[in-house]
Amino acid sequence: MCKKPWLTVFCGTLICLILFVFLTADTKPEDTYAQIEKSLDTKFDELSNLVSTYQGAYFDKNNDEFILFADLFDADLISVDLRGPDNAVFSFCTSQLETGIELIFRADDYLMLLPGVFLEKDMNELRVDGLGINQSGYIFCKRIKQCWFYYEIFIPT
Repeated sequence: MCKKPWLTVFCGTLICLILFVFLTADTKPEDTYAQIEKSLDTKFDELSNLVSTYQGAYFDKNNDEFILFADLFDADLISVDLRGPDNAVFSFCTSQLETGIELIFRADDYLMLLPGVFLEKDMNELRVDGLGINQSGYIFCKRIKQCWFYYEIFIPT
C-alpha cells in the first residue's frame, strides 16, 4: 500500500492558508460602521472628554496618548486629528488602499463631501457616486448623532 504524503502536506498547507486569510482579513466597511457607531454610543462621554483635553493635537500609533483614543473603539484606529478648533477626525484602517473611513466631529453639524455638496443639518445620510477612474468610486456620509458623522470614501485610481 502506497501512501501519498504530498496530499497530506498539500491539504495541511491549504487549511493553514485559509485560516491565515480568515484571521488576518480586515473588517468590511459595513462592519466598521457598526463598530464605530457602537463605540460612539457606549463611550461618548469618555471620547468627548478626550477631545476637549487634547484639542489642537494630532496623534497616531507613534504617540503615547494615541492608546487613550484607540481603547475607545472596536475598529482599528490609525490616527486622531484634533488640530481644527471645531472639528475632530478619527481615521480607521481599511482593507482596500483606495478606501478611507473616518469618524468626523463637526461643531457646526454639517459636512462638506465635495465643493458645493454638503450633508446638511436636516439630512441623515448622503452618497455621491461616479467618482475616480471609470466613475466607480463614491463618497458616503451618514450622521451617527448630532455633530458626529461616519465618512467613507472610495476613489479608485
